[in-house]
Amino acid sequence: MYSKKKVLLDSVVQVETDLDKIGIDPSVFKTAIEEGVRSFMREGESSAKSAAGYNAWNSILKTLRQEVKLAKWGENFDSNGVEGVVSHLKKIVIIVNSGDSSTGIIDEIPRPKNQKGSGYTGLMHNNLELIDSGFDLFENNSVVADSIDPNQTWIFLYHIDKKNKQVRYELSLPTNIKNKMIGGWKKRIMFTPLDISDTPIVTPNSDKEVENNEIDFNVTRKSG
Repeated sequence: MYSKKKVLLDSVVQVETDLDKIGIDPSVFKTAIEEGVRSFMREGESSAKSAAGYNAWNSILKTLRQEVKLAKWGENFDSNGVEGVVSHLKKIVIIVNSGDSSTGIIDEIPRPKNQKGSGYTGLMHNNLELIDSGFDLFENNSVVADSIDPNQTWIFLYHIDKKNKQVRYELSLPTNIKNKMIGGWKKRIMFTPLDISDTPIVTPNSDKEVENNEIDFNVTRKSG
């Protein structure tokens, strides 16, 4: 029987080098995740069941959009219900999605949650066409055929793991679609998990606990 290997990424592996090609500093993604965690942890038993998850996603998306605009990297992307950011110069779309428990684990295949709709499926199939045409963002001489949308779609996946008190996240390029669901990845840029062991965790009676505790992180911003 196949046994999953629970190997967590505990160091940044080529993150800065890979992100140089994409043109975004790693701190942008960390900042977005931190804001998402703050929103997630503010919810308690009085909140709607979906509030924590939705508010985390919305905060991550909002912060990512603000940060890439500030860096003059790109602008908002919204197409057929799929939201994220796009750089027309880099020809890259990044959409934000919560992922399953395999997110950020090297030897497992993560899957985004809520992969629904024609807009989502269309973006994934365009990725397949780009790859089949020989385009590779990490190859300097790659070209895109005129008949293909040149924008490559990456997914910013995150998973809030309350049991292990960490948030795992990665920026990954989907390439394999099975039954309209992502089943494989061409490249995964995985970040060091965010430690939330000192962050108040949502429990059935934690409304006041979260309200009375300021959620904070040690943030080191890259100068320049």
